Amino acid sequence: MGRRSLKQVADSNPKRLGVGGCIYRLKAVKQVGGFDRHIKGAGEDADITSRMVMSGWKLTGSSADLYHRFSETWKALWDKYFWYGYGDHYRAHKYRMRSPLLQRVPPVAFIGALKYSFPVYKLVHSKKAFLLPLQYLFKYTGWCLGYVKSHIDGYGHASITCISKRCPSNNNS
Repeated sequence: MGRRSLKQVADSNPKRLGVGGCIYRLKAVKQVGGFDRHIKGAGEDADITSRMVMSGWKLTGSSADLYHRFSETWKALWDKYFWYGYGDHYRAHKYRMRSPLLQRVPPVAFIGALKYSFPVYKLVHSKKAFLLPLQYLFKYTGWCLGYVKSHIDGYGHASITCISKRCPSNNNS
């Protein structure tokens, strides 16, 4: 199987799409009430995308080129994932999601990254590929600490109205 474009991946399995670099239809943004103004930072894109999907909008990929700036230092990577964890705590409460913490606990993330190391090694023919689990361990430790800090701060506990289909009242307000 050759390389597939993002559009091919999205069309075959829309759940595999991420939210980085998303472009939204204005009609969809307005229909779901815009961006959640209670979100202090990370997670606003994932939140609005979730609400769009729950409202029946279809996610699709594009063949457009996207340039991404990667974290250039370990501190920048740590700060980014700490912020992601902080924001994910809010979304976990808002959507009554099972805790995303379970799949990002550092030992689980390390083991999960092991399965990627071998295909990456085959692709790049470099033993550096086996450092991938250590990178996952590092960044998801930051994510977990951000998630816990958000919990300690009470971010997302009582200030949100649940809009998930799994909410007891399911009033979608």
